[in-house]
Amino acid sequence: MTNITAVLILTAMMICVTLSGCASEGLKVSYEVRKEEFGGLHSPMQIRVVDTRADKEIVGPGAKPTIGQHVLGYLFFSVAYAPIHALNRNGPQVPEEAELPETVRRAFVERFSTNGVLITDAGDVAPVLLEIELNKFLLDFSFGTWTAEAGYRATLTENGAVLCSQAVEEKRTKHNLWGYSSGEAALSDVFNAAVNAFTPTACTRKST
Repeated sequence: MTNITAVLILTAMMICVTLSGCASEGLKVSYEVRKEEFGGLHSPMQIRVVDTRADKEIVGPGAKPTIGQHVLGYLFFSVAYAPIHALNRNGPQVPEEAELPETVRRAFVERFSTNGVLITDAGDVAPVLLEIELNKFLLDFSFGTWTAEAGYRATLTENGAVLCSQAVEEKRTKHNLWGYSSGEAALSDVFNAAVNAFTPTACTRKST
């Protein structure tokens, strides 16, 4: 990791209900917070994530025999920071339970706040609103390949006026070299790609 990169680790645990009980570790998703410039975002920003997926399953039918037959709709995650941003952080946090939308929101919060954008609390109103409408988040397995997909629409508004809207669709695959860990790697890849795909600088340039 270079000196311009920070790391946010979201350790996500899917609670699997099987005959033998639940997995003790679950899915691990690592998100790498890059150094970015968001010069056009001067006002405080609120980030809101809405889950619009018709099917709330996170694990596809091909992956369930490995991960578990039943997966509940919440995650456990913890956060750790690299030394480059350690001075303004309190270190790793205790894992806490969260729904998928809150986990995605946390990743966006870390992306922007770590790079100097003032982010309000979840329920607070701010001049700038970034709304993420989740429409896809799935990990599946077929013919020796793990496939992870993520999709959303991001809409950036300021004082009620839409600055821009961007649709994001990402897909990553991994060959089943390491079993369950290969699936986690695919999920981390697509999570990073999806969160980083939104380009707010294009929005703010249009507004100037």
